[in-house]
Amino acid sequence: MLHENGKVLAELKKEMLEIRVKIKGAYPQDKWINFGLQDKR
Repeated sequence: MLHENGKVLAELKKEMLEIRVKIKGAYPQDKWINFGLQDKR
């Protein structure tokens, strides 16, 4: 079960990264907060 949870968590992290990249590419930086994303440089 622990191994399965790790796989699910890894997949969720991958999907979140893909979503962040799309949001940051499509919206100006001042709108990222509307999606719960912070400006981390």
